Amino acid sequence: MILSWLVDYLLVLSLTAISDSALGATVGWWRFQEGLPNEVAAGTNTIIDCANGFNGTPVGGPVYVSVNIPNGSPTTSLGLIFDGAADRVFIEDNPAFYLTNSLTIEAFIRYDGEPTGGQMSQIVMRGDDRIGLDPYFLALDPNGALGFGVEPEIPDTISWLVSPLPVARNVFLHVAGTLDGVTGQQKLYINGQEVASTNTTLRPFGRLDPSQNPGLGIGNVQSPNYNEYFNGIITEVRISDVALDPRQFLFAPCIIREVAPTTNGVQIGWASSTNWHYQVQWTPELSLASWSAVGPVMSGNGTTNYFLDARSTNTSRFYRVEVLP
Repeated sequence: MILSWLVDYLLVLSLTAISDSALGATVGWWRFQEGLPNEVAAGTNTIIDCANGFNGTPVGGPVYVSVNIPNGSPTTSLGLIFDGAADRVFIEDNPAFYLTNSLTIEAFIRYDGEPTGGQMSQIVMRGDDRIGLDPYFLALDPNGALGFGVEPEIPDTISWLVSPLPVARNVFLHVAGTLDGVTGQQKLYINGQEVASTNTTLRPFGRLDPSQNPGLGIGNVQSPNYNEYFNGIITEVRISDVALDPRQFLFAPCIIREVAPTTNGVQIGWASSTNWHYQVQWTPELSLASWSAVGPVMSGNGTTNYFLDARSTNTSRFYRVEVLP
């Protein structure tokens, strides 16, 4: 069966790019590419948020390690390994994190086992030191199952979605939780496959208590006062203010890099992965459901694939790249 993936950009001949920001915005994106392999992460605000500058501070000495993410960003080469006992990243709270309607949390992880104390293993969490008032978090339960929780400002009230089985250990996985604030659909994904869903009337709340150590935590809760440390590797953490379609997750094996007019038409270039195949398509209007192929199926080359649409003379022509297995 052909699998169609909507990539991050739809491109028009006028060189205007319509990205997934047309559907929602990236709130924060921590890629963990700042260090060197085997280097301890240290220093205030040295973990860079490449989206909006909400930089994080490593605590406890997580270590940069080389990673090889299946179907991930071709530029990703590092992650942080957390020891399950003391390592974490802290990001100061900000109104941008007040996601009270829709959201997506996603990351690549390698889970190496239960943390010290047998508690939850937090991947990404927003909250403060009050118990049971954590607006949203993506975590592993004590049995190693993936969970996605959202909480209103009502103590001990939660919509908690959990995978039916524990996640695989010692392998890289893409994990994600989404909440559609309009429909109430809350979903959980592993490697782009939906593993659990529910419909909820609960929505995360915004402002945390400024006297209770509010913030975002990666690899644990936002403060050292609770032991919910992650044991393993985390990289490419992204939070969005929309319930992304799985075809928009970070692991999708196609990223449009350029579209440029030439004397012969329009050239499109995209980052590609080997063992995947690609076809450029176009439509005259984005409101139409039909797309037409403008080129042959091309094999991914592991770097950048290019296609020249020599027939393109219509300035209302929109492009996409369909990804085939």
